[in-house]
Amino acid sequence: MCNQASGAVHDGGTVLQVHEVGGDIVLHRGPARRDRAGRTKVRTARALVLLLLIAAGQYAISALGDGTFPDAATVRPIGADEKKIIRLVDEKLRQCAREVVPIPVNCPQRSAAEHMHFGKWAIRGFPTDGMRVVWRGTRAYVSGTAIMTMNYLTSNGTGDDLDRTRFSAEVRWHEGDLTTADVDLLPYRDLGPIRKRGFELAESAVREAIDEAFDICTRSTESPMVPICPRAEDTPVMQGVKWQLNKSPVANPPRVVHDHEFGLVLVTGSYSVMAWSQDDRLVYTQLGNYRATLVRVANGIARVLQIQHLPQGPAPTIGR
Repeated sequence: MCNQASGAVHDGGTVLQVHEVGGDIVLHRGPARRDRAGRTKVRTARALVLLLLIAAGQYAISALGDGTFPDAATVRPIGADEKKIIRLVDEKLRQCAREVVPIPVNCPQRSAAEHMHFGKWAIRGFPTDGMRVVWRGTRAYVSGTAIMTMNYLTSNGTGDDLDRTRFSAEVRWHEGDLTTADVDLLPYRDLGPIRKRGFELAESAVREAIDEAFDICTRSTESPMVPICPRAEDTPVMQGVKWQLNKSPVANPPRVVHDHEFGLVLVTGSYSVMAWSQDDRLVYTQLGNYRATLVRVANGIARVLQIQHLPQGPAPTIGR
């Protein structure tokens, strides 16, 4: 049988006419078609690259515009010393701790104290622990947490505030020649979870610190007791009183919770204290539950920062 085929190649494609076919027909793409397909692939690849570049540019503009931070996997500049950056941010925070007002400008800490004077801030614990650093070009962005306390005087006596502070900072990298002038503290931006290490306390250290704190509280000669001590809503204002602790606040096993974000140990227990007048009359009994906030300092020593009276405890009573 005679096989006959004829055809032609046009821009619109290949036209093939077949007459009296017997057996197999194998078609091979001609050189012109292959060249056209190759050019199409190149144009497609270039278009994809262009789209990726446009998308990357839009992301960068968006990130710069809304203040968000880059991905934590961003590569840092060659030679960048993150330990030095963290040290400078810590120094900047300690500059803020030298402020004397409740809400310092360009600092992260806040106090609700009103009509106060002789304010004194202090950093407790280790703010550099758990700090996170990400990069955008030659700028490093840092986030972390710190515990700051403020002692102050008011017309009604002394006050004490504890602030769990979240902070962020921008550091401009200059190939190692850095000072605190290259660090700007910013409103907090979340760079990822902060988890501090090595802040937990031995049970014996917790018990000893709480006993010592309540001992200091009961040395007060006025009511309420000194600011770090518990006070109920109806604790009377009195002068010339003698406080007595009925039993150790850790006589029964307290409940202990570890705050990994801020590096705090929170202890909940029960307590009972009595206030006596100078002529040995019982004038007030304060009892219920308490929450003590502790922080670890050097050599594993525990320090009580604050003891709060919990309102869900039994109601205080007034002695006669």
